[in-house]
Amino acid sequence: DDQQRIEKLQFKTPEGLAGMIANVTLCPEPQASQGSCPQSSQLGHTVVTSGPGPYPLVLPQPGDPELPIYLTGPYEGAPFGLSIVTPVIAGPFNLGTIVTRAKIEVDPHTAQITITTDPLPQIVKGVPTDLREVESVIERPNFMFNPTHCEPESFSGTATSAQGATASLSSSFDVVGCKGLAFQPKLSVTTKARGSKADGQSLTFRIAYPKGAVGTQSWFRAAKFDIPKQLPARLTTLQQACLAHVFEAERSKCPKASVIGHAIVHTPVLPVPLEGSVYFVSYGGAKFPDAVMVLQGDNITVELVGETFIDNKTGITSATFRNTPDVPFESIEVTLPTGPFSEFGVNLPAKDHYDFCGKKVRKKLKMPTAFTAENGLEIHQNTPIAVKGCPKHTKKHKHNKHKKRKSHRKKK
Repeated sequence: DDQQRIEKLQFKTPEGLAGMIANVTLCPEPQASQGSCPQSSQLGHTVVTSGPGPYPLVLPQPGDPELPIYLTGPYEGAPFGLSIVTPVIAGPFNLGTIVTRAKIEVDPHTAQITITTDPLPQIVKGVPTDLREVESVIERPNFMFNPTHCEPESFSGTATSAQGATASLSSSFDVVGCKGLAFQPKLSVTTKARGSKADGQSLTFRIAYPKGAVGTQSWFRAAKFDIPKQLPARLTTLQQACLAHVFEAERSKCPKASVIGHAIVHTPVLPVPLEGSVYFVSYGGAKFPDAVMVLQGDNITVELVGETFIDNKTGITSATFRNTPDVPFESIEVTLPTGPFSEFGVNLPAKDHYDFCGKKVRKKLKMPTAFTAENGLEIHQNTPIAVKGCPKHTKKHKHNKHKKRKSHRKKK
């Protein structure tokens, strides 16, 4: 009774705690604003306590239906939203239905979720609301999933009063059992049979988890790839990197040559894959350009940043991805094609003529790889790079040649 009224709430979920959007029907407009969403959009319910004095009003009243929380499509510039429906009925008094909207934003680097409500009603048909407690229960089956790291986390946020005062909100959040999760992603890497001086050489990466990985596997925290010296980074391409301030302000103005490839991620979280371009982004002379994957789908944008480094002594290029989002995915494929500004050139002896099909060349095409899981498990391996498009010499072909030689000797 001696507190200012709450007008607005904002809070962030812990990293790695989110929901399977693909399992929910997004409530469209105008149903979301009207509070008439289908049951297939419902995530849970609320319980609201309001009013002054020792006997506040609790909604819903005993025997009344739940106050539903619905997941909606894009709202206020965010990819998703909430529609929280509260019929205000107290005994014989029916003050109508309040629909409270909120936007759900997704951090492009961590995938962390921030929920911000619209201003909450202060007076309903002449009656002050005096909100005292709002309990939100998300209980939809097969929706929420936990982080796969066990580091202490928290919900955090801010409450803003009708008079403009703010108060910090915080609640600890912990999960256990992360060490018991497996970490079994499989990496395959391929390149083309022939490169060239003009167009360099291609490289394709594919990382895939086994089926049923959600709830049994830990997701990626970091990955490092050491590209063999036969595939050196092309300095002419590095020089075409998009300046960081241009990349952040207006990506369409980046040089076309700064786009070095394409990436696609299949995830059970969304109904569509995330995909987009891979850019070289420059930070001046501070370091080598970063390789940034800009992945988009279902109104969400996620950016994966790889730090590029070239060892002057060995000529080996490495790419290191740190602090990737703790979010389920089925597979990710990155294609870095040939072209005038390909990321990789060719470093082979002159006698090989840019041909990667020779046994000696293929034997040396191995990529030292290091993966780290969110729960601390590590994988270190030398990943062989498969060469696609080499001519095939079958046993049948050899057998026919042998028969021809034998026949020729008989004639003699």
